[in-house]
Amino acid sequence: MQWLMNDFSAIPRFTLTAFVSTVVVFSFALDADAAASSKRNPAASRLRAEGRKARAVESMTDACPAPRIRIEGKTPVRRGPGLNYPVVQFLETDRCTKYGRISVNRDWVLVDLGELVGWVPTGRLERASRLRIQEADLETTSPVGSGDFRGFVTLVTATPLRTAPRATSEERRLIPTGTRVVPLQMTPDDRFVEIRDDRGERGWIDRAALEGSPLENLPRTSPDDPAVVGATAETDQPAAPGTPASAVVEPSKTATASADETRGLAVEIRAFGLAARPSHRFDSDGADATRRYQLSSFAPGAGLEVGIGRVGPIALRAGYSLMFVLPTGPDGDADNKARGIEQEAFLRVGLPIDFGSHLSLVPSVGYIFAEFNFEPALPNATTVQFLSTDTHAASLGALLNYETDTGLQLRAEIHGFMGITIESPYNLGRAGPGLGVTMSAGAGYRFDALVGVFFEYALTYRYAHYVGAAEVDPLDPTISTATLADFTQGVHLGVSMVFDGI
Repeated sequence: MQWLMNDFSAIPRFTLTAFVSTVVVFSFALDADAAASSKRNPAASRLRAEGRKARAVESMTDACPAPRIRIEGKTPVRRGPGLNYPVVQFLETDRCTKYGRISVNRDWVLVDLGELVGWVPTGRLERASRLRIQEADLETTSPVGSGDFRGFVTLVTATPLRTAPRATSEERRLIPTGTRVVPLQMTPDDRFVEIRDDRGERGWIDRAALEGSPLENLPRTSPDDPAVVGATAETDQPAAPGTPASAVVEPSKTATASADETRGLAVEIRAFGLAARPSHRFDSDGADATRRYQLSSFAPGAGLEVGIGRVGPIALRAGYSLMFVLPTGPDGDADNKARGIEQEAFLRVGLPIDFGSHLSLVPSVGYIFAEFNFEPALPNATTVQFLSTDTHAASLGALLNYETDTGLQLRAEIHGFMGITIESPYNLGRAGPGLGVTMSAGAGYRFDALVGVFFEYALTYRYAHYVGAAEVDPLDPTISTATLADFTQGVHLGVSMVFDGI
């Protein structure tokens, strides 16, 4: 069985190198985006100077002369200045158009396309137009609280996101300092502000957390609003003596309803095809021919993942993938081949943590099931040659996600797991804990609020150790110690869809 005895140890070294390289690319991408963002920010004086030098050249070469700007093709036009706003139109080709305001973070510009008015990222403008925007004395504060076009403001201190405008209302999570949010309305006493983050989550925060932000034009909540009535009733002053009980306003129970309950769930579905190379290895101290072997082949397949957000403070994810291990066997013997399948399913519960408006981390715990099911022998064999495995394990890990204003997404994930591995059709002895790790890293692009595409590199490694001779149905009575290892690496290419407010 020399055809089965390849050097298995070389595979992890190769895969570790590939995964580290992917992470390095991920880091460079973050640095590049950060650099681009810093250039867009109020370092406008340098850009204005550059624009003055280039103005003469622009007047001769710019196909979209002032006071217009040119938007590059394949650009979504949104209802407001942020990725949390819906796409109202998608520009397939370059467009020369009028412009008006710029968002408070100077990342979005309001454009007039004739048939509609909307916001586009400044990063999707041609270079001459970006310089023109930086030179222009555009209004930056008016989008805040001005109807359909509200802009971002930044938290100057960490503050809890509450379900209602009261100091004792439920705290859903803590929003860190530096997070960009969209203010929606303010209570009549200017104490609480309703906000929406870039993920679409709404709630109330203390006005002091936005100190220095232009909120004067925000609409005020009505005194008859149940949430405000409840907040007004929550006071340190007791009712005046003799006040009828009917005149005392009780806090509204409906005021504590989570904003997420009114907006519904956020559901993401990821469907993908995959191409992988699974490897299954058995090693033991047995005396006969089955003491060790290695199976390796190509395996196409497909998978599906479903993520559900805004389930209170947590997020749920479930997934399933199936691969068909193509026939493998001795070279030159096409009829003497064996085949199998490999499948994996998981369920995870995570707690999303946002670091600003672009970066998020989701630590999670969960359950993993994995199966490597292979034919027990080659067609020409008369005895069992190969084992199959089922793994049941608890997992612990995290998902790191980064999304730019232009729709580019970078994603990395790692989970370790520990449980039991069951071998069949014969036993190997007393099983130790089954250990393993699964990792992935990749990138994607979201065309609009609904549809995106992604590409990932993924690997999974599972290991189980057995000690002592098997008492029932032993594979080989001479085996006293054995190991089983399953290793799979491959690539995923798929489509993602997000349904908000279900």
